[in-house]
Amino acid sequence: MVNDHPAFAYMGVFLDELNEQLLILDHLLLELELAGNNPEMLQTIFRAAHTLKGSSAAMGFERMKDLTHKLESVFDQLRREELQLTPPLANSVFRCVDYLKEQREKFMQGNYAEDAIDELLAELESFLNGTAPGAVLSAAAGSPLPMRQVICDHTLFSALGLSGADQDHLLGLLGEGRDVLAINVTLQRDIDMPGARILLIYRSLQELGAMLAVSPPMVLLESDEWRTGHAFIILAPAEGKSEENVRQELEGLSQVEAVELTRLTKAQLQPGHPAACAEEAGAALRTAAAPAADTKPAVQTTVRVDVARLERLLDLVGELIIDQTRLQEVKERLNDRFKNESEVILMNDISNHLGRVVSDLQDGIMKTRMLPIEQLFNRFPRLVRDLAQQANKEISFTMEGKETELDRTLIEEISDPIIHILRNAADHGLEPPEEREKLGKPRKGRLHLKASHQENAILISIADDGRGIDAQKIKQSSVRKGFVTQEEADRMSERELIHLIFRSGLSTADRVTELSGRGVGMDIVRAHIEKLNGIIEIDTTPGEGTVFTVKLPLTLAIIRSLLVKLGERTFAIPLVNVTEIIRLTTEDIQTIHGQEVCLVRGEILPLVRMHQKLHVQARAGEESDDARRLFVVIIGIAEKRVCLLVDRPLADREIVIKSMGSYVGQVPYVAGSTILGDGHVALILDVAAIIREAGTSLSSSRQEHVHAMTARAAERKLVTFMLDSEKYALDIHQVKEIIRVPAIAKMVTSSPAVLGIINLRGSLLPVFDLRNWFGMGDKAFTQHTRIIVMEAGGKTIGVLVDQVTEVQAVREDEMESAPERTRRPEGEAIRGVCNIGGRLVMLLQLNHLLDREEWMKAGQA
Repeated sequence: MVNDHPAFAYMGVFLDELNEQLLILDHLLLELELAGNNPEMLQTIFRAAHTLKGSSAAMGFERMKDLTHKLESVFDQLRREELQLTPPLANSVFRCVDYLKEQREKFMQGNYAEDAIDELLAELESFLNGTAPGAVLSAAAGSPLPMRQVICDHTLFSALGLSGADQDHLLGLLGEGRDVLAINVTLQRDIDMPGARILLIYRSLQELGAMLAVSPPMVLLESDEWRTGHAFIILAPAEGKSEENVRQELEGLSQVEAVELTRLTKAQLQPGHPAACAEEAGAALRTAAAPAADTKPAVQTTVRVDVARLERLLDLVGELIIDQTRLQEVKERLNDRFKNESEVILMNDISNHLGRVVSDLQDGIMKTRMLPIEQLFNRFPRLVRDLAQQANKEISFTMEGKETELDRTLIEEISDPIIHILRNAADHGLEPPEEREKLGKPRKGRLHLKASHQENAILISIADDGRGIDAQKIKQSSVRKGFVTQEEADRMSERELIHLIFRSGLSTADRVTELSGRGVGMDIVRAHIEKLNGIIEIDTTPGEGTVFTVKLPLTLAIIRSLLVKLGERTFAIPLVNVTEIIRLTTEDIQTIHGQEVCLVRGEILPLVRMHQKLHVQARAGEESDDARRLFVVIIGIAEKRVCLLVDRPLADREIVIKSMGSYVGQVPYVAGSTILGDGHVALILDVAAIIREAGTSLSSSRQEHVHAMTARAAERKLVTFMLDSEKYALDIHQVKEIIRVPAIAKMVTSSPAVLGIINLRGSLLPVFDLRNWFGMGDKAFTQHTRIIVMEAGGKTIGVLVDQVTEVQAVREDEMESAPERTRRPEGEAIRGVCNIGGRLVMLLQLNHLLDREEWMKAGQA
């Protein structure tokens, strides 16, 4: 093939069709292995091979034509049940499909040389003649196709290629009560020139009536290309000719093995009629060997557009979005100044309409970039099938969310990470069948791939029900390979240990196999996800399985971002990288060997002050409690997390990414820019660069400080209050709110410890008097008396106290068990004691009180 070949102009169309047909072959061959002999699937597979044969011949690719012709013969014998699909035959067919895929890749790169196929042709031929190991020829070879395969409700017209006029003619004959016969003829096996014999059958039937449709078509039989001994005819017998006359004529012909006749009815041809087979089986009649052009729909509903043109349209839409946002800002300012002016009202209408049009235009253009992730997912069943064979495992592979759409630029990029995770799951994660049986699990391991949308991101999860990830095994391997010291490893949390699998060269495999064990797979996963500004999480339970979850932006062109203030400047952070926004106090931040870190729910994370990085003047501080509370945005990429200190978050907005341009060049920590609604430029932070510099691992010299900070994670926050001169406390997690004392309705039959009931925003709550329980006697309410609304024993109750003092943080190791004197009945509520500022404070656990009979009655009243 050379560039001046007449067919070269159609190379793009040929490559697209080649890809579509290969996807069909891959998908249906896998299903056929599971479902067994399925006539409908086989017919579709046969048609795909035939289409490839015709298009390859038209393009001048002779070796591809020869290979697909041989595949066509194999599929023909399979659909005629002359050959059985055994694992060896399936492997051979898949090797042929792989050859076609490789050729397509070469063609796309401009290399039109075809590789040798002699070995593949000989392999397929050995299955056709029954000499190959694993080849099984069926004893049912030559049996006629059941009529249900060829009468398929309303698909009959398209299957036989009937024109609208032919369809109307057929329905008209049935409407007049005329006989119309569907005839299925099977010739004897191994006859010479079956095409010529079928032509003789057609000519004999022409003398008995009008042939309304035939399969295969006469034009193909005349070219002597037909090798299958089956024919299907729709015949309207002439006046005076009956169904029996037709049968006798056909059975009287030589070399006819079987004849099957069915009288058609008008009802069978109506849409939705459950005639004989599923709608997909209509292809069973689509002239299995009709020319490739005949198999295409008459009307093309798609048009191919150069990707560069779509990218240019997207750029223009981005400009429109920016100008429309600026117009909105101007409109609001004019409304404030000239609210009732007619011109301003007119401008409001125009602006609102323009906003709707731009929004619809943006959605439309974005959808041209979006493709169903099914195009990617459909590659993986074949991959998992091959992995199962190589690893000698039994795997049940399921997929969910294939209709989820993703930017076309991301679909290819995410392929490698998913492949590596699937390979690891098949090789390391899932146990061999015998081991699973001993563990009480099904022999087949479960592997589930799922895609879904989450706001403006896409989540892809890969779950297995295998061994799970052994954190201790990773720890040992990391120490052995020198990634961390034994001291560092001992101080790491389980989550930190598990995330060490992303280190290049780390592997927990006992041996290196073809699939994995070299320690490079997860490093590649991390690199790809970082490149795409994505996040990866691992959730694993030893003995039960592992779930990898990848979070990616839907598109890299127009993204949703969090706008934050740094000094007087506005910056944007891609929302897909924002895990949460929290507020910390200055005491929550510590410096460890020059690196500021903060403690977030027991995890030590580096803190980055972007003011210093970007040389932005920080907001002037104020000596107030609010000023001491800092806004921190936790960002993540792949498995890493970092805290960014900002002045304040503003809002989340959809922004158009603009490059900095060659004049400005590369700016540290900045990925691009965008224009805000007020016309100002906001810089987009480069999350990958920030995290790469900050990192998340702490060196061994920091471990003692980390240990000290981690101890703070075990702190308990207490709400302290007074009862007479004694100080008590409740866990802050139990306290819902603290209120002044409202009107209390007395309860006639209640315990003395129950003051009564209050109405709190429509809910009736019992109020308990702790003074009574501890034998302190009554006391008049003061301006400091409060009711603490809390959860206890699964109920919401109120507790009357003399005065709420403060919230105190106490470490667990500072708590002591209650002294002996509190073991009396009234002391059952005291869980422990601690020393706060030189004063003894008793921590209460009121669930014990509610378990007592008189309190239970009050709680139920």
